[in-house]
Amino acid sequence: MTVINANEKKAEKSQWALTDGESSGGKAGGLEKSITEPDAGATSADGEDDAPLTPDQLELAQIFDENLTVGSFEQVRDWIYKNGQQRLGRWGYLNALEWIFVGNEEVEPGQLLQLLGDVWTLCDNIGEYRNFILDLLGAAQVDPWTTIPELMDHEEKVALEALPDCLTIFRFCGPSNKNGFSWTLCRDVARSFRLKAFYETHQPILLTANICKQRIAALKMGRNEQEVIVFDLPETSWTEEPITPPHALNEESPRVTLRQRIISLLISRAGVIGTKKDGIEFPLPGFEQELAKELGTGSSLISAYLVQLQASGFLQLEQNKIVLTDLNRLASDGLPE
Repeated sequence: MTVINANEKKAEKSQWALTDGESSGGKAGGLEKSITEPDAGATSADGEDDAPLTPDQLELAQIFDENLTVGSFEQVRDWIYKNGQQRLGRWGYLNALEWIFVGNEEVEPGQLLQLLGDVWTLCDNIGEYRNFILDLLGAAQVDPWTTIPELMDHEEKVALEALPDCLTIFRFCGPSNKNGFSWTLCRDVARSFRLKAFYETHQPILLTANICKQRIAALKMGRNEQEVIVFDLPETSWTEEPITPPHALNEESPRVTLRQRIISLLISRAGVIGTKKDGIEFPLPGFEQELAKELGTGSSLISAYLVQLQASGFLQLEQNKIVLTDLNRLASDGLPE
């Protein structure tokens, strides 16, 4: 079977896309039919074509093509529920939903919107699929600047309804991702992201915005993060406050920070390679050299930490390669709060 990646399919499919009615990022002026461009980051900075897919990526693409581009909504939904943890992890759900969106004509955008709400808190790469999410909202013909019930379950709808009409929301970010969709009702939750290696940035910023409740697309109760989804909030809506990095406050020891960075790089590399049934593999020597150079430390210390992670059951070291068999557990339990 010929495997076609999602971006190639997107270039072939005409779909509804959102268009801003105001340059300030205000409410959409309408919907127009257009050809969706590939997601940001899908091509290099100079516009070169994507690099060839790796064997693991090709395998995952074929799995998606066989299981997600055919069948009813109930069939593809059940496949994702059954295989999500093993096949997708926190970096594959949105990729899978995009394949359904561009390749399965039996699934309506409104149905896929419900599935997006179901998996939202299972994803750690919302920003990478910004264009796809906006395209989906447009195709479902929902107003992204007000509440979208399809993105919430019953408990979340009730909790949102109970909130006051005017709210203060917060977002932790760096200079390049201020316009993200994920915010929180709790200032302390937002600040806590500075301690998580996966969200590390050299210039941490806390955004604060005062909004009307009706501007919230959805409230998500997972992960105890009091997350609110707000699509395309204008930059004029928030204030910015620089946050002192944790290492400057001695909130974490260098040993813990090094462990975090090792795991963060493992997760990052795994996200590029993709997820496969028997685990994600990549060369051990190359990884050790890369991390040693990045952190300015010796490869022997890196090796010691990898052995420690293996003893904790987070990975396997086999000759000259690292095998990640449970990426979800590595991400959730391996990174200290």
